[in-house]
Amino acid sequence: MSHSRTDLCASAPGSLMLMGEHAVLHGSHALCAAVTKRIRVSLRPLPDSEIHIDSGLGSYGTTLENLTQKAPFQFVLAAIQQAGPTRGFHLTIEADFASTLGFGSSAAVTVAALAALRAMERKPFDRAALLEQALAVVRSVQGTASGSDLAAAVFGGVVRYRADPPFVEPVHATLPLAACYAGYKTPTPEVIRRVEANRRAHPKHFASLFDLMDKCVHDAVAALRSNDRERLGQLFNLHHGLQAALGCSDETLEILVHQLRAKPGVLGAKISGSGLGDCVIALGNSQAAVSGYEHFPIEIDNQGVKLEN
Repeated sequence: MSHSRTDLCASAPGSLMLMGEHAVLHGSHALCAAVTKRIRVSLRPLPDSEIHIDSGLGSYGTTLENLTQKAPFQFVLAAIQQAGPTRGFHLTIEADFASTLGFGSSAAVTVAALAALRAMERKPFDRAALLEQALAVVRSVQGTASGSDLAAAVFGGVVRYRADPPFVEPVHATLPLAACYAGYKTPTPEVIRRVEANRRAHPKHFASLFDLMDKCVHDAVAALRSNDRERLGQLFNLHHGLQAALGCSDETLEILVHQLRAKPGVLGAKISGSGLGDCVIALGNSQAAVSGYEHFPIEIDNQGVKLEN
């Protein structure tokens, strides 16, 4: 894509949850990895208050005075509301991956849009401020959100993250990962509702499960730092069992996990994300695949959000 000299361009990486799914909504830590699939936002300021948005999902036009959150651009429109720009603009979105895949597309587009909007308003490039704004945006759209994928999009690498009290620790890493798509996904808020119903029925057991997930994240960071992939793979397998205990697995996901574990070079496999569909990830062989299912080799992006001009 060619940009004029007045265009402001920002990009942010997609992400994959490695550990801590659901537990992160209850005060535990999560581990989320930025991946080398990006969403780019280019923004051309306009002399009036008009706003034009173009992307692979369609086009939309409004004005600063009439901003409302409207699908499929609800995250971008909420980001504009949060940023409070003083002039209109033409905003173009390009993605390296489909929004139907669980690679944190809403987090990446939110972070990239905010970075471009902050640049237009000549605000400093401040990752901590970006994360705080992005979290406010996503929570305004969907209510519950841990922010793990936002932290990965902002800081890059593998991020140990806790929502409350806030804690962000990026760990630079190179990991051979493969993601296999189940072919369907249950919306995250729906999975959260189901897990919450299970938790209310068994509060003490779920508190123990979340505590064990937190311990897995702690041990995984130590394994990442010492480059002990075998240990990390064992922790993947252990964590998957905990996710299944929460009620996040199903027959297809179990088939994918067990078939991936049997592939050469795979050290561990687990659900990635909220569960009941979406992706299973395998550690150790980025080419590991299961016949009949879409497969993506994954690389870690250690850079995070960046301004591209």
